[in-house]
Amino acid sequence: MRIGLLLNAFGTRLDTVAEEAREAVRTGLTTGWLSEQGGRDAPTTAAALGPQVPGLARGTSVVPTYSATRWPWPRRR
Repeated sequence: MRIGLLLNAFGTRLDTVAEEAREAVRTGLTTGWLSEQGGRDAPTTAAALGPQVPGLARGTSVVPTYSATRWPWPRRR
């Protein structure tokens, strides 16, 4: 079983998140998860951490999706 860590990227500088991820790798963790909590985009943060933290698999857990359809739904006549 792999055990990972939820990296706190909300309101945190990217270099601080990278240092937290490096510390996780040093302690033996192999997975870091990011969620989108209103701060920076989780997939972009995961991609930015890739070159900075080798050996850490990254994943996203909460990513909002937006529809191109207007709300409220158009009525059918």
